[in-house]
Amino acid sequence: MDPIRSVNDENVCFLRSVHAWLVKCLSLQQKLRQGRLSSETLFALKHTVATFVELVKLLFDDLRVSFVLTGKFQTDSLEFRFSQYR
Repeated sequence: MDPIRSVNDENVCFLRSVHAWLVKCLSLQQKLRQGRLSSETLFALKHTVATFVELVKLLFDDLRVSFVLTGKFQTDSLEFRFSQYR
């Protein structure tokens, strides 16, 4: 929940380690229903985590932002509107 303030932030390092773990999960070749994510879920999660790491790098290196709030990347206007109705 804290803002990311550099490409070497502990949150970015955590995302990199999660990505490495997901890559290892791919190589385990476990059977479905034996503690394994589906291939589709594993691919989507690995892709999302890698994208976050690259996006944070791009924002700091190219756009020179002072901080990044990753939670804002997944904010949906429609979700906000429904929360207002509740």
